[in-house]
Amino acid sequence: MSRPSLESFSLGGKRIPLVGPQGIWKPAVCELPLSITTVASLPYPDAMDEQIGRLSYAYRGTDPYHRDNVGLRTAHAERVPLVYFHSFVPGSYVASYPAFVVGDDPSSLMFAVQVDDISSAYANATNQVADNGAEARREYVTRAVRQRLHQELFRERVLRGVPGEMRTVQPPSSGVARCGPHHARQPPEGDPVVSNGVALCKLHHAAFDRLFFAVRPD
Repeated sequence: MSRPSLESFSLGGKRIPLVGPQGIWKPAVCELPLSITTVASLPYPDAMDEQIGRLSYAYRGTDPYHRDNVGLRTAHAERVPLVYFHSFVPGSYVASYPAFVVGDDPSSLMFAVQVDDISSAYANATNQVADNGAEARREYVTRAVRQRLHQELFRERVLRGVPGEMRTVQPPSSGVARCGPHHARQPPEGDPVVSNGVALCKLHHAAFDRLFFAVRPD
């Protein structure tokens, strides 16, 4: 998603920006924050903990009672869902919804956030029944989101290239170079470094998966 499209979002004829100038964003029409954003290039200690399936999300500033931090604390208490945006490159975002604040640690100035499955979360909320499997489900979904973000980061780096890491791969004469870079191929257990990937369109990606062609080490 592009930042202009998120900033120009409207509902019922009223403009409601989904992201703002700060990570914890509350549009004027909302009582509580609507979204939280991690921007990879900014020096905030947001981090995904794969072991417990949670995102550690930094407070705004160092005042636990800043209105944005109070807003997220209220969202935690009232179990209000948020949109979690992650930006790897300027102006481009990946969205995950619904995300819930599940923990608050003023001593470390960090919130704990988990992403949930939208169908299960809203089915239980609508029926007002106890969601005994929520914790395990959210851990699983959050890990899946982490994997998707890992793949998106790799894709962006392959398509855009990272100075000092980009390695030229000479394609075979079948036309891979002319098909247009629309998909990034990565070994399942590989690190998201550009030298592990090659940009392929949907057609050639499918052909590569079915071993119709391969890229030699040279």
